[in-house]
Amino acid sequence: MYKSIHLIRKDFVLIRRFLLFLVPYYIYMATMSLHLYSLLATLPPLMLLINSCTQDSQLRIQRLLVSLPVRRKELVFSKYLALLPYTLFGAISILLFYLVTTVSGHVISSTSWQEIGITLAIFPLLASIYLPLNYWLGAKGAQVVNIVFMLAVMLLSESVQNLVNLLSTLTRVSEGLLSNHTLFYLFSGLLYIGLIGCSYFISLRIFVQKDV
Repeated sequence: MYKSIHLIRKDFVLIRRFLLFLVPYYIYMATMSLHLYSLLATLPPLMLLINSCTQDSQLRIQRLLVSLPVRRKELVFSKYLALLPYTLFGAISILLFYLVTTVSGHVISSTSWQEIGITLAIFPLLASIYLPLNYWLGAKGAQVVNIVFMLAVMLLSESVQNLVNLLSTLTRVSEGLLSNHTLFYLFSGLLYIGLIGCSYFISLRIFVQKDV
């Protein structure tokens, strides 16, 4: 865990310049695209993850890290552990966005907060698909994968309201089928963690067998 924290710190050192790019991005979103809350919540964390993985490949940092007394298991685990601060970054960003829009006289509806919560929860799932592909394809296929995932986030931002409605429907159905619908949320949480866990073991298997 101690080494993983230092590896996460390494990632933030690499992407510190990229963080400056997000400043004009948020200014634009706060003034021009007030309805795209889901895009604002999901795109920056995903961009941080993509930029971090791209830097590792282009600067051959993976090769350097493998030569150090650091197990490959720790390298992969640090990438998944980094999803927590990336998601937190998205949450803090959306709060700052809320403050800016409130001061400027705009109002965010209650359904928008549902959209934000869902998209923040979806980011780790997107990352769970992205990371195994990144370890599998490496630097050669990274550009194609990056473009595909950026487009996926764009499409997600347009359909997130449908996801909110679907979640509400599933909740109502669970209330009818289960005497205590807490079981539905428990099952959903276990499934959520299970999917991320499966992704981790797939990435680990790929990276352990890969010639860096």
